Amino acid sequence: MNDHEYAIKIAADDVQSLRRVDVFRVLDSIQDQARMDGVAAYITDARKDLVAEVASCLGEIRQERGWN
Repeated sequence: MNDHEYAIKIAADDVQSLRRVDVFRVLDSIQDQARMDGVAAYITDARKDLVAEVASCLGEIRQERGWN
């Protein structure tokens, strides 16, 4: 299991079973910006249907944390 899959395990068995409503929880659980960006890319590469949700969550999390 790679690092990205491990991060997703908090909400789903794998990236294919990840629900839109769980994307924020997965990304918000990651405290390192580079790692969060990597998991976000992993999700969007595997799940084109979640691209907009991932972008929205990233924007919100970055704003909350003061990351540019």
